[in-house]
Amino acid sequence: MADLIERAGELGSDAGGVIRTLVTEPWRAADIIATEGRGRYVLALLVPLAFLSLFAPLLAAGALPELLLNLLSSRTAQHEITYHYASVVVPFLVAAAILGLSRLRRLNRPRALTEVTDRPALLATLLVVWMVVAGIHLGPLPFWRHVPQGSDLRTGEYTAGAHAAALSKAVALVPDDAVVSAGNRIGGHLSARRRILTFPVVADAEYVLVDRTRPDLADTIGQVEHERLVRAILARPNMRLIYERDGVLVIHRVTPARS
Repeated sequence: MADLIERAGELGSDAGGVIRTLVTEPWRAADIIATEGRGRYVLALLVPLAFLSLFAPLLAAGALPELLLNLLSSRTAQHEITYHYASVVVPFLVAAAILGLSRLRRLNRPRALTEVTDRPALLATLLVVWMVVAGIHLGPLPFWRHVPQGSDLRTGEYTAGAHAAALSKAVALVPDDAVVSAGNRIGGHLSARRRILTFPVVADAEYVLVDRTRPDLADTIGQVEHERLVRAILARPNMRLIYERDGVLVIHRVTPARS
């Protein structure tokens, strides 16, 4: 909850303050939402469904709480469809699109639209083609960049280069049963163990894995603070750097030698 409030910090310093601002000064929320990027996000949710969700507004409204959280957040990833933040919104919109299509078929429609919507096979084909085209234009799959008007979004993430090799070697150095503290993105490759901590929490971790090129502090990014914390760990007498390559570090906790 604290993290959510922090991301909506422009509206208040705590949950009560945010709610109070939304009720008494809704124009402040509207000012945050009314940006080009957030507008593209809403369109990206509706366009693949051919705006059919709008024909079932009550069902589509089930997505509003999560949609508002995403739109009001200062975290850019929350208003991009390529991240998991849209996963709660999408089921409501898909269900509303199905109901909306049913309602559309019962309305008085232009003749051309009637001919399409009254022919299930043709309608289904057109909807599939429309969704594929929308996916080509909006989606993050790497091969779309070779298609005219195709998306090149995040295509670099599908290429494993020297940095990925450095990360793989670092992960391989950590025993399967060891307690480890790792950066947020590295942690996904180390999570199949009883205990894993998210850097900068170290506690009793036997190994610490960090990537200076991706300065993750929990689920935020902070270059200066990340570097300060890494240097502080390296300065501890019981912490030893056992691997460093392309900004990737593996630090091992050692037992001080007894005199």
